[in-house]
Amino acid sequence: MSNCTKTSVPAAVITMTAAEDMPAHRFIAYDGSLANTGLKSIGIADLDCNANDKIAITILGVMPVETGGPINIGDAVTSTAFGKALVAIEGEPINGRALDAATGADEFIRILLVA
Repeated sequence: MSNCTKTSVPAAVITMTAAEDMPAHRFIAYDGSLANTGLKSIGIADLDCNANDKIAITILGVMPVETGGPINIGDAVTSTAFGKALVAIEGEPINGRALDAATGADEFIRILLVA
């Protein structure tokens, strides 16, 4: 369970069935699993959930996300293999832009989600 204190401003939220147990504040893949490295995510999970539960996913707006490494304000971010945010390198799909900085992994920053 996360201890995130960042605020969110969801503009569009959908629900889908979780393909696996998921912690909140992680990027979610189009198939309902945690997003993987090199794949575009559909959005960010709002709450923890168990496999086969319905989960709310913010697909547009500002959401907190857990980090997988250092991130600077304004960086384009992609997903790690566990749905955490990481700085995108050229050619990787961009899931959003960082509105906060993180010094390392397991922190929470706000992301402006992009389509």
